Amino acid sequence: MNGRFFAISFLAKLEELIEVYGAWLNPINLPSGKSCLCDICGQPLQFLLQFYAPLSEDKLSESTYHRTLFVFMCTSMSCLLQDHHEQWKRHPEKASRSIKVFRCQLPCHNQFYSSEPPKNDGNDKPLVAAAAPLCSWCGTWKGDKVCSNCKRARYCSKKHQANHWSSTHKIQCRTIDLMLQPSNSGPNNSSEDIPKG
Repeated sequence: MNGRFFAISFLAKLEELIEVYGAWLNPINLPSGKSCLCDICGQPLQFLLQFYAPLSEDKLSESTYHRTLFVFMCTSMSCLLQDHHEQWKRHPEKASRSIKVFRCQLPCHNQFYSSEPPKNDGNDKPLVAAAAPLCSWCGTWKGDKVCSNCKRARYCSKKHQANHWSSTHKIQCRTIDLMLQPSNSGPNNSSEDIPKG
């Protein structure tokens, strides 16, 4: 099996498998803007994996007590191949990346997590319930854009809004509209009074 075929097969399977979301260590200060996008095609990067990577005891400092690395990649094979090609250049004019790694670290005493280890008795709760609203489609990036109709669904990009609309949100949004409309269920109402989608 040649390397290119393997990479294409891997990416096709990867898109099917990645249905889980990353859990940001700091749920308020998320990466935003162009850092969330593939530098080549401009589309939002897909979550690949995360791992908790605390520093060893001898290198541990108060500011790096909790440390997590997050890996994101573009799902376009052409972007990955272009990125791979640019890696071989010694000094590319503009380094474009289709795979990005983000690091998030917090001190031992922070507003999100207890400094005490979990008791695992069912009573462990986060310290702060507030978090940045995430994209309704990918669940990964900050949802800065809001559905103009229902005002509930949030998106990180126009592409994710379009994907969500065509897959499920079109029906959900209309259902929300129907539920929010005042009920006129009097004895004289007929089925013709029900709004049609």
